[in-house]
Amino acid sequence: MINSENATILPTIRHPDDIKRLSLEEMTHLCGEIRSFLQSSVRVTGGHLASNLGIVELSCALVYTLDFTCDKLVYDVGHQCYTHKLLTGRYADFDSLRSFGGLSGFQSPNESIFDFFQTGHASTSISAVIGFARAAKLRGEKGCFVAVCGDGSLTGGMVYEALNDGGDTDLPIVVIINDNEMSIGKSVGVIPHKLSALRLKKGYIRAKRRYHLVMDHLPRLSRFLNRTKEKLKDVLLPHTILDEFGFDFLGTVDGNDLTSLIHALQYAKAQNHPVLLHARTIKGLGDKPSVSNPEKYHSVPRELPDTTPSGSFSKEFGKELVKLGAEEPSLCVITAAMPKGTGTYLFGESYPDRYFDVGIAEEHAVTMAGALSMGGMNPVVAIYSTFLQRSFDQLLNDVALQNSTLHLAIDRCGIACDDGMTHNGIYDVGYLSLIPGLSLYAPSNFAELRDMLRFTVKEKGLTAVRYAKGGEGEFKANCFTGKEPFVELGDPGDYVILSYGIAINKAISVANSLKNEGISVSIIKLNRLFPFETESLLSALSNRSGIFVIEDVVREGSIGEKLAFLLLERGIHTKYRAFALPGIIPHGDLDSLEKLIGFDNSTIIHSIREAISHV
Repeated sequence: MINSENATILPTIRHPDDIKRLSLEEMTHLCGEIRSFLQSSVRVTGGHLASNLGIVELSCALVYTLDFTCDKLVYDVGHQCYTHKLLTGRYADFDSLRSFGGLSGFQSPNESIFDFFQTGHASTSISAVIGFARAAKLRGEKGCFVAVCGDGSLTGGMVYEALNDGGDTDLPIVVIINDNEMSIGKSVGVIPHKLSALRLKKGYIRAKRRYHLVMDHLPRLSRFLNRTKEKLKDVLLPHTILDEFGFDFLGTVDGNDLTSLIHALQYAKAQNHPVLLHARTIKGLGDKPSVSNPEKYHSVPRELPDTTPSGSFSKEFGKELVKLGAEEPSLCVITAAMPKGTGTYLFGESYPDRYFDVGIAEEHAVTMAGALSMGGMNPVVAIYSTFLQRSFDQLLNDVALQNSTLHLAIDRCGIACDDGMTHNGIYDVGYLSLIPGLSLYAPSNFAELRDMLRFTVKEKGLTAVRYAKGGEGEFKANCFTGKEPFVELGDPGDYVILSYGIAINKAISVANSLKNEGISVSIIKLNRLFPFETESLLSALSNRSGIFVIEDVVREGSIGEKLAFLLLERGIHTKYRAFALPGIIPHGDLDSLEKLIGFDNSTIIHSIREAISHV
């Protein structure tokens, strides 16, 4: 068990009610213990560090204030929930964070009754709490429904759709803006701060309650005073877009001060209508490296011996973009809040006028890029596979059906390992196969990535290159010159394994094991997945004793499924097995996950042997 030195209170917190018995002084000490524990534990397990260090007091105040027998709490983005996990009975298991069979790095209803909604993707919490609040109202139940938005989630448009809806209700919703300067701009003006300090005093809260009791019996006077108050606010106070959604804005509170937070949350909970509270927090608080560089320490890797190959697909992609930017003056690059993760920041440093980080707004990124193309530019949109799912409608209607030119760089394809089911990049081949006119390429190494990128940005129409997280494997041969939709590696064998992308390394390993057993097997490597090269591929596969497909995507819509249909349609009878992934894969290390789902080498080899021996 990972432990923090001198932790005396944290180990005793086994249920949310345990924190309610603490004094303010004890709670303050607990916050220090949690912060120290997170600094040591997350550096061992890996995970989101800086954002969780900044939200310790807010998380403690929420658990202290809320009653989880009727209240519900949703964090957005969900990686801000580590303190919440510690306060809801998961301290003893925290060394299993993001490990196979262990705690998730996000809220997970399958893990705890105190995780009410899974928020692996951003900007969903307000919609979720509105749903919970409406369900409670329809069932005649009471409760307070709290969304904690921050760490970039406010850049997603779904937040504003939910605010627009929720502000027009009488639901007991509390939206907390966790502002760690990674989401919304700095507050300006002295009046908001003065009013916030007044609002959060207990005397003010009591006085306002008495005022409403009196005004309930004097409706005409109440309406007059409310109109007067609103006009004064219009004249005296600076406004933001958040003020216009119908939520009662309670002001700004120090998000790292327990006393202010508890008073604010108690007041917010008592309102029983939509309210919004702005909490200013310091990302990485208590950890000097995290405070000075919150982006770098936003997420830290697991402490393991360094066996990772040098370089990564993302970094190689970014470096090649810089070279292309010098050659192609019309080239523009767009990312959705992932400049470092996608490697596109390198292009931004060299060509800032042609680089656009639009925030967590994948839909906007794709539609804007389509219009950039129609305006004469040549856009590249770099998005993680798991987040590209949000842009399907835009890819279809705003790009493909308008014959626009747009080049997708799809990062983080394949199993996401530690990040788990919400981040697995395993669906893109299936849903992209539905987009008319899209050309999809899959590099197996850095050299092919560079060449495929160069080839696609000179093409018209909708193109995409999909590649894995991290480094390349042992296969380094460049099998792409722009003309070959597929290549066969080595002399044709009686049996053939079809694969693409980084999975080619698994295919080669499986083929070598079979060859050592005297089985004649070769590999066909797809460079281009779509448009599917039907006739020439079927010709290359003809007269084989067996065909096997290995791909790290879900089975539905996969190349293996498409090929099986074609073989059936053409009446081609051969031994056939397709190895793909299930739709839901938990978090953990790659070896454990592949064994769990039957995608490990030994299981695949055994299955191929069975197919070959079956008469």
